[in-house]
Amino acid sequence: MGAWIKWGLVLLVYTLSTVFGVEYCNVNGADGVPVFSAPPSGGTTAPLREDSPVGHVVYTLTASDTEYYVLNSMFPEFGINGNQIVVTGGLDYETTKQFTLNISAYECLYAPPVITLDLEIQIEPVNEFAPTFSPEIIIKDVTENTGLDTLVASLVCTDADDGPNPGCADFKIQSGDDSTPKFKMSSNSIQTTSTRVDYEQRSVYTLIITAADNPLLGSPKTGTATVLLRITPLNDNRPEFPASGYSAQLMENVPPGTPVVTVSATDNDLGPRSHGDVTYTITGGNSDTKFYIDPDSGLISTIAPLDFETRSSYQLDVQATDGGGDNDVTSVSIDVGDVNDNPPDCSSSPRVVDIEETKTFGTNVLNLACSDNDFGSTLTYQLTNDGGGTFNINSRGNINLRKDLDYDLGLRSYQLTAVISDGVHIVTLTIQMKVTPVNEFPPQFGPSTSISVPENKNIVSLVYTAMATDNDAITSDLEPLTYSILTVSNDGNTKFWIDKFSGDIVLINPLDFESFQNYIVTYVAADHGNLKATSSVTISVENINDNAPLCSPDAVPLQVTEDTVTTTTIYALNCDDEDGDLLQYTIREHQPNDATLNVTSSGTIVVNKPLDFENQPFYRVKVGVSDGQWSDTVTVAMFVTDVNEGAPEFSSSGIYNATLLETAKTGEFVLQVSATDVDQNLISFSFGVNYNSFIVDPYSGDIYLSGPLDRETVPLYTLLVLATDGSSTSTATVYVNVKDVNEAPACIQDKYTFTTIEGSPIMTLVGQVSALDPDKEGTNGDVQYAIESGNVHSHFSIDPDDGRITIAYPTDYEEGTSFDLVVSVTDRATYPLSDRCTAAITIVDVNDNPPVFNPRALFSSVTESAPKGTSVTRVSARDADSDLDGNNRFSYSMDSITPFKVHPTTGIVTVDKPLDRETEDRYFITVLAIDEGSSPQTGMLTLEISIEDINDNTPQIIGDYNTQVSEGSPVQTVVFQMSSNDGDSVENKRPYYSIVSGNYDSSFKIEPFSGYVQVSTALDRETRSVYYLVIKVSDLGSPQLYSTATATITISDVNDNPPTFIQGEREFFVDENVPFYTKVGRLDAVDKDEGVNAQLFYKVAEFISGPPGSFLINETSGEIFTNMALDREKESFFRLKISVTDAGTPELSAEEIVEITVQDTNDNYPEFQAASYTKTVAENIPVGSTIITTAAIDVDLGFFSEISYELDLSTADGLLADFYITIHPYFGDIILKRPLDFEADDVLFMTVIAKDGDSPPKSTTTNVTIYVTDVNDNPPKFSPLFYNAEAPLTEVCEFIITTVTATDRDQTNNAELFYLLDPVDEQSPFQVNFESGEMKARNNLNESQYVIKVISKDNGEPRLTSQSATVRIDTFQTDLHVISFVLSLTKNQFLGVEADFLSEVTSAIRLTYPLAYVRRWCLHEEDGKTTVQLYAVEDDLSDWIYNLHLPKPFLKTDETMPLFDPYGINADIWSRFSVTDVTGFVPPEPVDINPEVAPVSDTQTDKVDPLAVALPIFFLLLLLLIAILLLLAWKRKWCRKGNKSEKVELPEKSPSAPSSPRPLSPNSVKITPEPEPQTESPSPEINQRPTTNNPFNKRGVDPVTGWVYVENSMTRERLWIRSPSQDPLYTKMAAPFGS
Repeated sequence: MGAWIKWGLVLLVYTLSTVFGVEYCNVNGADGVPVFSAPPSGGTTAPLREDSPVGHVVYTLTASDTEYYVLNSMFPEFGINGNQIVVTGGLDYETTKQFTLNISAYECLYAPPVITLDLEIQIEPVNEFAPTFSPEIIIKDVTENTGLDTLVASLVCTDADDGPNPGCADFKIQSGDDSTPKFKMSSNSIQTTSTRVDYEQRSVYTLIITAADNPLLGSPKTGTATVLLRITPLNDNRPEFPASGYSAQLMENVPPGTPVVTVSATDNDLGPRSHGDVTYTITGGNSDTKFYIDPDSGLISTIAPLDFETRSSYQLDVQATDGGGDNDVTSVSIDVGDVNDNPPDCSSSPRVVDIEETKTFGTNVLNLACSDNDFGSTLTYQLTNDGGGTFNINSRGNINLRKDLDYDLGLRSYQLTAVISDGVHIVTLTIQMKVTPVNEFPPQFGPSTSISVPENKNIVSLVYTAMATDNDAITSDLEPLTYSILTVSNDGNTKFWIDKFSGDIVLINPLDFESFQNYIVTYVAADHGNLKATSSVTISVENINDNAPLCSPDAVPLQVTEDTVTTTTIYALNCDDEDGDLLQYTIREHQPNDATLNVTSSGTIVVNKPLDFENQPFYRVKVGVSDGQWSDTVTVAMFVTDVNEGAPEFSSSGIYNATLLETAKTGEFVLQVSATDVDQNLISFSFGVNYNSFIVDPYSGDIYLSGPLDRETVPLYTLLVLATDGSSTSTATVYVNVKDVNEAPACIQDKYTFTTIEGSPIMTLVGQVSALDPDKEGTNGDVQYAIESGNVHSHFSIDPDDGRITIAYPTDYEEGTSFDLVVSVTDRATYPLSDRCTAAITIVDVNDNPPVFNPRALFSSVTESAPKGTSVTRVSARDADSDLDGNNRFSYSMDSITPFKVHPTTGIVTVDKPLDRETEDRYFITVLAIDEGSSPQTGMLTLEISIEDINDNTPQIIGDYNTQVSEGSPVQTVVFQMSSNDGDSVENKRPYYSIVSGNYDSSFKIEPFSGYVQVSTALDRETRSVYYLVIKVSDLGSPQLYSTATATITISDVNDNPPTFIQGEREFFVDENVPFYTKVGRLDAVDKDEGVNAQLFYKVAEFISGPPGSFLINETSGEIFTNMALDREKESFFRLKISVTDAGTPELSAEEIVEITVQDTNDNYPEFQAASYTKTVAENIPVGSTIITTAAIDVDLGFFSEISYELDLSTADGLLADFYITIHPYFGDIILKRPLDFEADDVLFMTVIAKDGDSPPKSTTTNVTIYVTDVNDNPPKFSPLFYNAEAPLTEVCEFIITTVTATDRDQTNNAELFYLLDPVDEQSPFQVNFESGEMKARNNLNESQYVIKVISKDNGEPRLTSQSATVRIDTFQTDLHVISFVLSLTKNQFLGVEADFLSEVTSAIRLTYPLAYVRRWCLHEEDGKTTVQLYAVEDDLSDWIYNLHLPKPFLKTDETMPLFDPYGINADIWSRFSVTDVTGFVPPEPVDINPEVAPVSDTQTDKVDPLAVALPIFFLLLLLLIAILLLLAWKRKWCRKGNKSEKVELPEKSPSAPSSPRPLSPNSVKITPEPEPQTESPSPEINQRPTTNNPFNKRGVDPVTGWVYVENSMTRERLWIRSPSQDPLYTKMAAPFGS
């Protein structure tokens, strides 16, 4: 249009110039012609994108001498503006790809064109069209199980873009496939993958296919197609039954129509082609047509009566067939149960059985061979006569013993009555049980018992007597019972011995409570037939006080501070007494003697007075510990330690102040604290708690900074500094003030991101920036905010105080989509500091156009059988908004829950859930299109979907049909009418009725359309009482559907059957004297009729035998009861006629005969023939002898008259008699079961009890007295059997080595004893005193050890010899092993304190040798002084016989003498016992040849004072060789003392001698030894004791300290007992405390 205007103007100018003759330019070219300078005049080409907008400059013309240009080509797409070619219209590459423009250049307005230019414009395509599919929606059918790479669909895709921009280049399945893909794209084709589609898993796929182009310019565009794939089902699944098959059980009398079992097969096929519909048929096993199967439900029912006798089981073959013809077969096992109609048969069971009397409780004596021809019948068994409870019968018919049999009782035959029933029928058997005799009884012991024996009980003493009884008859030809020991616990086999015939258990070796507290002796009794019994006795060892208290340790060092208050417990003594005796504690010695310490009754040491280190730093007390007989001593040494008297004191009153800048560096000095201590002790400093920022020098008190400070976190530190002098502590407080330093504020984030909606009003909050300033005080911590840059057009403002950014001027998304503000934050300090951050603000576009549907309403229809995924219709909407922020992208949805769904992208509406026209035949759905804008807009469409009907409802029978009809009802009687309902319409719901099964003999019929059920033949309840009619109702639709129901028709009864008695027990038994109305038995009758016709009444019609009225019967239950007192002696048998009558019309009845036997009861007591019995016997009568016979009788019958005898054990006399005596349980013979002992018991009293056989029994008693006369029967016994003694190699003082002791339980002559060496040791160098048992050496000894045997004999008749005692004698050298104490005491004075003296010496030696013992050897008196000569053995291992092989370790004199240093730890012995000297062995002058010891009053001759001779020599040698003589004097002083006529006192008894008194012979009896000693039986093995009670059994010397220790070899624990050169106790006390 513009070009035409321009040409018009040119023409107008030209005309005017011609008319008026005006010349505007030089046409002659004097001033030049136009020339195009660029491009050359030959022409040019210019490229141009087809999307160039109007006004776009295509080309700029340049020509010289040109006034204007004219575009000669008439294209609406282009125009000329001055010298520029511009776009004036829309370009389209697909329409015109090239333009050629002719342009002229004019020198002046009216002049003709001087030059022209052809400009070729090449249009460049741009990507302006997305690929499109044709059609956009494709529907295809795909058969399930289609193989790999099968073509499903080929898509047609086009792209409106032309030129080199390829379209539809990339095909993809965007969605709609499974997670395991079933489809794939091959170029533009959809193909199947290797994973096959399965209709049963998914029937419809909605695939969204995308195709993208690949432009040279611009972004790719994508097109979308929807491919709806409908899966066509195949019959690819066959019906399947469970693998296990089916089974059922029926009784043979069930009526036809009875449901049996329902079979079910599953077919996984789905779809409308009925592939998954299964029908059932019976294909085999139903040859007699007894069963029917519903073809649809699979319910198998009976259609004819069953007969167990004809056929007891069925194996049906059932086939399931689906709609495609595939099938499966299963088996149904049906077992037919029998009805009980046969009585039990016991004809093969024996009637007489022999039983040995040895058969015991529970023994099976007979198995009844009963059977029942009825299959599965269970027989029950009962003994109505069980032999008085002797027999019972179990559920299997096994008759077992409930009581032991005994032929000797006289009960040798039992008559049993067995009743066998199968629940309906009863059979009675009479069985005779004959008892045959057997010698069956083994010995029997009473219950195991426990006894107590003191540990010091003499050996060869009676401990217990084992007694067994034998219930077999005792005759003279039977040997008595014999006894033996089987085992003894705790290795006690050598402790006890049992007499073979009497059962006496005798102690043969000593007991020791501390070794073992009990023994279990298991013994055996055997009879003549070698039948045995075993029992046991538990022997508890009673503790005797034979152990001294033992304290560990016996030397205790203590350290106690002087400020310990009185009554404070400072130590608890660790003392123990193995006997468990109560210990008593006393202070025996207190140094100094000021009662500062005391001991309580519990053994604790307490402070009794205030302590003072300065006055008394050390105490020593000796505490005595006693159990009343034995004692021990503990030495306690207590060091008193000083107490610190003052704590350190800080300067400055303990308050310090300091100030630090918060920028102070680690290690900076803070301040120094100082303190002084009045005790001048070294002071150390520390913090009371751990401070992370400070440390203190423990010696100087300097405090340094150890971590960063921050005033804003902690402005003030309070430090607690402790000063300690080692025991006392003081506290100072240090305040450290932290001074503030200005720190720069910091933005919390370097960059903030905010969004705001375009057009938001002024003051709308956009966001907030925040900063933190570490400073918390003054202007240093105040910050202000400002926008430095980026606030284009001043759209935003910021609050200077809180950093809130708000709208200052509304934004416009089209002007700007984002802003980057630079915000500064600055504090208000004198020298301010600042920080910067960025706030990125994005402008959000506004969504203001909703999607629009066209049209706004839509109608469609679908059949109700449409499967899930079926496409119904498609909806479509458009949105006028742009695609910015998704404003024009929307998705489809529905606003309500319906069986349909809409695809959110394609808008395709599909079936989502099963449809049912009968439930809902029309749906009105609102479809929504919601865009994705920030404020979503919504468009709506109303979709109406109509549901079309199919025949899919099975007719259903309404209600339950259970009715009753009389068996006399006439034919054509209407029983009931069936009703049904069908949800379908028209012909699909019209019903048709038929009887499928259960109509036996065609007794009923049904009208097919009305449903009336009528009687069609005569009915008989006795033949069949109930009918189960399976009725089928079908509709007339296609396909035809049906259902079934079972109607129960019960036939009511008329009275036409008399009652009958059930076969069962007709003979009953009842005890005499039972109370009135005791139940005797019961009769049962049945009537085949029912209701009133079957109601029965019982009565006693006649008393055939016995007094009338003796019994009555319950008229309804049939139970028979007593009606009078029964007396078997008067009337023992009754016979009754019982009748039963029903309540029908007319009445019908039956009769039965019943027999009742009255049984005897126990009502008489046994009676003895004498009121009491007396007998005298000697104590040596043989075991098994019958002493006396008691006898009783009982006038009752049967087992009530069977009498048994026993002893009354409820009294002490009875228990004592039971020890010796047994009684025959059936004859009453009193029999000796173990030897009598006159010394123990000279008379026995007992009560005999006679009991009858009842339970509980009736009993009578009588008294029996047995007097015992004495015989000599006890040998002497040593106690102990082992003696441990010592003797010098050379005897100088008539030393009694030891004294052996024996005892004899007999009296008078039998108890008089004398002692002899064993014949094997008669030539030994020892002798034993004939009467006293004292052992001495007859001459000098020359061996290191002797083991001697000693025996003892009594003076009885016959003379008895003891077991030998063993004496161990070890020899010592007097000059090497003896230590001599000289006491300023007379001999008599010493003897008074000898026990204490030996105890103190032993305790002193045990400080070094914990297991040592000490014994006195010689004692002699001279000039009022007594010399006591002792020897010591290092340990006590030789006290036990099993250590005979071990040498005895005598302590040497030079080992023991240093222990008694007058200034050492044992110095108190010197003062307590007036010891004046301790030296080695001092041999006395040779004694007279006469072995008798001279009396003290003998005249002394040649008395020499050895000190008078030794002193001058001693002082002379002392001046010459002081060092040598000091050493010699320390080791030994050689003195000669004594007098030829001096009397030497012998020890009264060996320390090892027993403390029990030795029995002495009466003066009137002279003991005469036998010429030839009797040969003694070998001594029993002596029980061996443990090696030692002390676990520290190993000695050593520490190589570093030189200390001596003993060690526990098991635990490796060491006990330090002394140092080599210092006082042991002092060393132990001082070592822990230092010098």
